Amino acid sequence: MLRLSLQFKAKSGALPPHFTGGEVKISAQVSDPSGVAGVWAEVKKPDGTMVKVTMNLAGEVYQGTIMAGANTRNDGVDET
Repeated sequence: MLRLSLQFKAKSGALPPHFTGGEVKISAQVSDPSGVAGVWAEVKKPDGTMVKVTMNLAGEVYQGTIMAGANTRNDGVDET
């Protein structure tokens, strides 16, 4: 098993201002000469909890989807 800790940002640079929450797709190119048994991402949420996201092979890329919370508070102020 190979474990990596990565920091990333959205392809567009960041989530849009006033993101109201919803699905966020993640992807990774993974290969190993002896084969890949499985791929998953462990996502750390702002409250410190971890979510395991199983990623499935789609062509040459593994993909998964996480549900992300809003980045605004009830008063409309950005949480960034």
